[in-house]
Amino acid sequence: MLTPRQKWLRAGIIVAAFGIVVLPLGIAAISEVANTPSGETAVGNVDDFEFESMHVDYTLQREPDGTAHLTAVETLVAIFPAINQNRGIVRDIPTEYQRVDIGLRVESVTDENGDPVVYQRSTFTDYDGIDFVSLSIDDDTFKHGRTTYVITWTARDVVGTFADTSTQEFYWDVNGTAWRQGFGSVTADLHLGAGLADQLSGRTACYFGYESSTERCELVPSVDGFRMDAGPLFSYQNATIAVGFEPDTFRPGTPVDRSWPAVVAPWVLIGVLIAAGAAAILFRRLLWTHAPGRGTIVPEYEGPEELGVMAAAELLKRPAAALPAQIVKLAVDDVVRLAEDPEEPQDRRFRLDLLDVSAAVHSPDERALGKLFAKDKRNGASLVLDRKNRKLGDRVATMATQARSDLRPEYLSRGAKSPLQRLIYWPAVAVLVGAIGLAVWCGIQDVGSVLLSISIPVAILGSFVVMGFSGKPERRTEKGALAYEQLLGLRDYLQLAEADRLRVLQSPQGAERTRINPNDPAAVVKLYERLLPWAIVWGVEKEWAEVLESHYAETPPTSDNLSFASGFTGISMLGRSFAASSFATTPPPSSSSGSGSSSFSSGSSGGGSSGGGGGGGGGGGR
Repeated sequence: MLTPRQKWLRAGIIVAAFGIVVLPLGIAAISEVANTPSGETAVGNVDDFEFESMHVDYTLQREPDGTAHLTAVETLVAIFPAINQNRGIVRDIPTEYQRVDIGLRVESVTDENGDPVVYQRSTFTDYDGIDFVSLSIDDDTFKHGRTTYVITWTARDVVGTFADTSTQEFYWDVNGTAWRQGFGSVTADLHLGAGLADQLSGRTACYFGYESSTERCELVPSVDGFRMDAGPLFSYQNATIAVGFEPDTFRPGTPVDRSWPAVVAPWVLIGVLIAAGAAAILFRRLLWTHAPGRGTIVPEYEGPEELGVMAAAELLKRPAAALPAQIVKLAVDDVVRLAEDPEEPQDRRFRLDLLDVSAAVHSPDERALGKLFAKDKRNGASLVLDRKNRKLGDRVATMATQARSDLRPEYLSRGAKSPLQRLIYWPAVAVLVGAIGLAVWCGIQDVGSVLLSISIPVAILGSFVVMGFSGKPERRTEKGALAYEQLLGLRDYLQLAEADRLRVLQSPQGAERTRINPNDPAAVVKLYERLLPWAIVWGVEKEWAEVLESHYAETPPTSDNLSFASGFTGISMLGRSFAASSFATTPPPSSSSGSGSSSFSSGSSGGGSSGGGGGGGGGGGR
């Protein structure tokens, strides 16, 4: 039984809990209603509108110290739908040009009458590493119909120097390639400051269209500069103007190439990288080595069937030979018939006819057969080895991947981690961080030299290489070492003279394996046919084919499973041209962004393109 005081206390706790849970939700709802007229909510996609026009007034001046200074006044006229969809626009402007900070400064945002319009400023970096200022323009009330925004901004160092023309250029994207809306017209006026008209090189150009388009637009002289008219543009299309000046018209950004980061840091980074790389080489040569194996190579006439020819080719680091060897092995094992049609183009010259699925007795061969024929794995099926067939190429790629994975961990292994790896890995990481930091510093400070141009990429790429070699390498295990030695013995057998090969067949070591009667020509021919895939693995298929042809002159082939219209030259062609990597595969989905980019090739000479200059950017609705 609760006392009156306890009842009041319980009621207070319930009210407080209710307020804690419900009150914030109510405040959020009230705030949302307050931010929309009459409690209305947005409908539709904020990017579903168009711009009637965009006009930019550029004023390019040369400061007393020679620096290029630009004032841009952008007038954008948006046509918003009648529904409650848009509260304004977003304008994204790059803050750098040719990796130099242009000191972008937004001076004002107004309407067509000059009255201020509120905006929020933020920054972001696109996938190319270019920094942008993003302006979220106008208040949170819905806008309808024709609405004008005037954005005024200034920048410096907007004129680039281009080696291919030995001139300087104002090479500038007007609207940018990242707008999700179309423009009824895009125009611009370039006003030249005092003395600049006398410094013109006489080369001008105007481009419009999607990024990299070379379609030309109209750029004509005006009283104090040039006027551009690009006409209507679709979404993600841009207009670019390029006006050339004589060399040294403007002073480029001042480099600080005499400070210690530019002079000393590159040598420190390269020195540490060399030390870490040397440690990796020493550890791999002296400590992280392959299993020793037997240490003796004996000529062999049988390959490691349980491993398979594709995995054997990978073990020998001859991946290009893997697929041709596997195809020929299926043929000599009476699983398929390999036929050549000289009337077909080289990409689809060979065909496989499936003879006997059950003849693929080794698991690597059975898996390969399943990948090649896929769902049509039945006796009598045919498969054209079409290198342009992407579905077949995808299956072939998985065969190569499977062959590599078959080696691990029985044949190849890294073993347990070693504490010595830290002596390689962490110095390489320090070099990478230092090189990236130095690159960022060079970009901010506009520093460039031959030393920096070489040392930074070498340090970055070298650090990745050293980090990749910092761990224990994949080494042959004891089983892998024995398989490797067996393959070396097989190579030696393939390279023996005929009399020596026959003596190996008669040797006690040969008797330990499949017994072959050297006096039986048919048995010898069958053995030599079975060795053909391994000859492909070792890259001696041409020589071995000649050995086979000499025996076929006296003893006919055991089957017609190798049917080459061009004789055994077809074997060489198969080995050279039908590696797994030569087959087309389904490309991964590509990603793209429309955030304009700077170009390091000139545009005024006629070799430029839309989106190739500085500035530009993009935007959308909000």
